[in-house]
Order: sequence, then structure tokens, then C-alpha cells
Amino acid sequence: MAYQKEGVLKDGTRVTLRPLVKEDREMLLQFFQGLEAKELSFLRSDVRDPAVIDHWVNHIDYRRVFPLVAEADGRIVGDITLHMRQVGWKRHLGNVRVVVSPDFQGRGLGTLLINEIIELAGEFGLEKLIAEIHLQAQGA
Repeated sequence: MAYQKEGVLKDGTRVTLRPLVKEDREMLLQFFQGLEAKELSFLRSDVRDPAVIDHWVNHIDYRRVFPLVAEADGRIVGDITLHMRQVGWKRHLGNVRVVVSPDFQGRGLGTLLINEIIELAGEFGLEKLIAEIHLQAQGA
């Protein structure tokens, strides 16, 4: 997918927003392994398990789940996923999950990711989003 955007955080740090691709496997695993236990407790999958990451990167379907990553300094520092249904009465709804690296929290990255996924949701024809946000996150 040929989508990519540049963003600037509150402190001037530049990040690249782009879809997750298969080649991101190692960076994504390192990102999730860098999360604190309290952040992991809110996720639905054991994201520290390489098999989980392998499944995700080997079964990417952007029409079903659109995973957007934020990259800075050659590493993934944020991940937001837009979960969509293609059929049924809930096809106009999307679910959003966002995770930001501890060293990037409070710098506006979560807001940047959420604003971007809202824009993309409209392009996917979604009318309503349901977000799962960890309220303990700094700057949330």
C-alpha cells in the first residue's frame, strides 16, 4: 500500500506514519517487548509472543484490519489499528486500538495517530468509531 505521511510531535520530533508491512515483523516485536506490563494487560493478544506477531504480519488484510505504525529513528514507536467489518449491520462501525511507546507518551503521538485513523476511517466509509484507550496514559 502506497500510503505514508510525515508528522511532527509537540517536541519537534519527526515521525513517519505508514501501514504495517510484513517486513516490520522484528521492529513490531521489539516495540511490543518494550511496553510495560500495565500497558500489555489491556491488549487482547500476547503481543510479546513472536507467533502472534508472525500471524499478524503474514495475514495482513487492510480491508479488515488497517494497522498504522509510527516510525522514528528507525524503530516503531506507536501502533494504531482500525478494525472493520465488511458485511452486516455493523459494517459502518470501526474499532480503534492505540499503543504508544513509553518514551513517546505525552508528546502528542497518540493524538496524531488517532487523528490520522479518523481521517482514514472516513475514506473506508465508516461512520462511527469506538476507541479503546488506556486512560492512565500520559497526555491522554
